Amino acid sequence: MKGVLFDLDGVIADTASYHFTAWRNLISQHFQAELPDELEEKTRGVSREDSLKVILSYLGKNVSVDEFHALSVEKNSAYVAALEHLSPVIFYLVLHP
Repeated sequence: MKGVLFDLDGVIADTASYHFTAWRNLISQHFQAELPDELEEKTRGVSREDSLKVILSYLGKNVSVDEFHALSVEKNSAYVAALEHLSPVIFYLVLHP
């Protein structure tokens, strides 16, 4: 191997939209609420846990530690499933930095 290319901020594959779509779907299913487009910027580039904190704060919701963890895991699963729509090369690069 001559080199490794890391895409830490969506330069190669714009995965931010996949993240926020997963958040929107999760929130719709669990809280019957919608997230505004403006909230995407506040969740971009931050950890899954910090994104969920921002979203729950926006919604004015409190959840247990166990529910917080379950929501975080469920969102990540939805995000990974959405990556299947990317081309094989980009999919590999996103999942194997």
